[in-house]
Amino acid sequence: MGGNLLMRNVWSLCIVFCISLAFIGQASAAGRLFHTNEDSGTIEELNPDTGVVISSHPTPIPIGGGCSGLAFASGRLFFQNCGSSIYELSPATGGVINSFPGPSPSIDGLGFSGTELYLLDYSGGGAPAAAGRLNQAAAYGVAAGNNISPNAVKPAGGLIYVINPNTGAHIRVLTPGVSIYGGLTFAGGRNSLFASDAFTGMIYEINPLTGVVKNSFAAPVSDIFGLGYSYSRKTLFLGDVGGGGKTIYEVNPDTGAVINTLPVVPNWSLAADENGSAVVPTMNEWGMILFTALAGLGSVFYLRRKRTAKG
Repeated sequence: MGGNLLMRNVWSLCIVFCISLAFIGQASAAGRLFHTNEDSGTIEELNPDTGVVISSHPTPIPIGGGCSGLAFASGRLFFQNCGSSIYELSPATGGVINSFPGPSPSIDGLGFSGTELYLLDYSGGGAPAAAGRLNQAAAYGVAAGNNISPNAVKPAGGLIYVINPNTGAHIRVLTPGVSIYGGLTFAGGRNSLFASDAFTGMIYEINPLTGVVKNSFAAPVSDIFGLGYSYSRKTLFLGDVGGGGKTIYEVNPDTGAVINTLPVVPNWSLAADENGSAVVPTMNEWGMILFTALAGLGSVFYLRRKRTAKG
C-alpha cells in the first residue's frame, strides 16, 4: 500500500514538473527585443510580438548619425554609437556597468555570443567618414526620412572585429569578402553571425570563426541597419530605417520569408536574445509557475493525508 502511494506521489510531482516546464517554455518563446531610438536618445525594449515599448532608458552618450549599435546575450547589453567607446549597460536600468575604447571610429553593428563581442567596421578598415557614417547628415538625408541618399558612396567592403567583451582586447578579425554595411547579430544555436548590406538589401550568414559566408538572402527592403537574432524564437529581426515603410520585419533566418511585422520606427540598431541564456519568464509568468507547482504539491499532500486517514 505504501509503495503504491509513493508511486502516485512521484507521478503527481512529475505532472506538476512537466506543467511548470510548459509554462517556462511558453515564457521563453516570447524572446526579447531592443532597439535604439535615435530621435529620443533612448534604448527601448520592445514586445517582440507587437512592438509595444516595455521600457525605455537614456543612452550614456548622445546618439545620432545612424550608426548606433546594440548586442544582447547572457543577460548582458552592449551599446556604441558611431565608433564611440563600447558600453555595457544594465538591461533593466540602462546604467553603465563597464566601458572600454572601441577598435575603430567606423563601428556600426554589434553582436554578442556570450563570450565574444563582434563589431562591424563599415569602412573595411579604411579611413572613417568625417562625421558619422559617410557623413550621415549630408549623405542620408535624415530630415527627409532616414533613407540612404542616391548620392551616398558605397564602401568597398566591411570587416568584423572580434574582441573580449570585458576588456576590449583584440581576438581576431573576420573579412567576409562581401559588402557588409549596416547591422550585425550573433545567432546562437546556429553558431553564425548575420550581417546586412543596407545598399542592396542582402543579408549574409557568416561563420564567426573564419568569416566565410554560409548563406545569403534578400531582405524584404533595403535600408536594413538593425539586425537581431532571437534564439528562443529561432527568427531574425530586421530593422528598416525608412525606405520600405519604416518597419521591423521578423523573418525566417534561412530564406528571409516574412513571419511578422512590427510598426516601429526608425530602426538604426536592434538586439534580441542572441544566445538564449538571457530569456527568463516575467514576474507574472513566474507567479503562474509557482502557483502551479504549489497547487500540485498541495494536492499531493492532501491525497496522502486523505488516504492515511482512511487507512
